[in-house]
Amino acid sequence: MASRFPEHWGPPPRQQTRDLRQLPANFGRGSSTLVSWVKAKMKEDEEQGREKAQGTQTGPIPSLTLPSAEAEITPSAQANVATAMAIKDAGPWPDLVGRVGEEAIAELRKQFPSFSYALIPPGRMVTMDHRMDRVRVFVDEEGKVKEVPRRG
Repeated sequence: MASRFPEHWGPPPRQQTRDLRQLPANFGRGSSTLVSWVKAKMKEDEEQGREKAQGTQTGPIPSLTLPSAEAEITPSAQANVATAMAIKDAGPWPDLVGRVGEEAIAELRKQFPSFSYALIPPGRMVTMDHRMDRVRVFVDEEGKVKEVPRRG
């Protein structure tokens, strides 16, 4: 897989903080560790007289770009736009608190079949990553939803 950074910079740091920030010079988003690394590499390039590095992340995500008014909109393009709009507007769902966890997931799955769902019992550890296509449903000892389900 090609790196989004100049090859002469070498690999980015393997260990990074768990935050998400805008990277300098249009390189997209990454951790604050990555922000510091990019700034240091850009400074090295400047000191060595290299051309200023620029990322390629501009504008909206291509898969979510709407076609022009003159273009024929195919059924698959319409489905992609509808899915993107549904995902953008999904959650949180406070009305699910107190309901049986499996029933809550079944109801959400009808509305948002492309999301992944996880039923989280008390004391279960979860990863710290943030995914907008995932809904975690935290339940109590009786299997009832105890927190408002959210994406992430």
